[in-house]
Amino acid sequence: MHEDGKSLQQHHCLTSIDALVQGAEVLLTDVKEVLPLLRRNYENNVSPAALKASGSDSHLSSCGGVTVAELDWSQPQHYSYLRPPTFDYILAADCIYHETLLRHLYRVMLAVTTERSTVIIANERRSESVQDAFMQLFSHSFTFKKVPLAKQDPDYSHPAIELYILRKKKGASDANLAAVEAKEAADQAAEAATGLGDVQQLADALPQLSTEPAQQQQQQQPQLQSGQQPQIVRCKQQI
Repeated sequence: MHEDGKSLQQHHCLTSIDALVQGAEVLLTDVKEVLPLLRRNYENNVSPAALKASGSDSHLSSCGGVTVAELDWSQPQHYSYLRPPTFDYILAADCIYHETLLRHLYRVMLAVTTERSTVIIANERRSESVQDAFMQLFSHSFTFKKVPLAKQDPDYSHPAIELYILRKKKGASDANLAAVEAKEAADQAAEAATGLGDVQQLADALPQLSTEPAQQQQQQQPQLQSGQQPQIVRCKQQI
């Protein structure tokens, strides 16, 4: 651990190299398919062998530890074992890109932070709807502070890349999300019930619809009196 006891969890990229060199305990996470690349980045940049090869072995005595782990936001078992106050800092890079994943990320952030944790999110603004959904959902449980472009490193900043610093609110929970999902489930059930009602009405109407043409045809046929023979009309072809 660092001298001040700091620990750090990082999502999606190796922005935590500097923190590692300064002595923080770092957990690097990503989906299963990316883990080999994540491990290779660590081994090529800040592993003891990499530091010695680069002539930076003087940092070895102060380096913290690194753990590489799989983290699928939609799988609670991947983060349920992580309990606060495990992480003092969360670095999330390029994690806000699809609206359907926001709820999973939200639950992960709630699970691995305390009110003393600092969450730093670096994100490219790709979609206004996704960005609005992110702000609306996370603002229930986190305070937001946007880092102005003028205060970012000029060599690595870009107008399309936004930096946010989040802190967990007192009493934050996923109750708001649970309420939203409960309402969505109720609406879907009501819509399904309405659809079933329409199908039943159509099924009830089909027998009647199928008999109507036959009845109309019978009504249109000429009625013969009792004993009357149908007339046969023969046409003589003219040559």
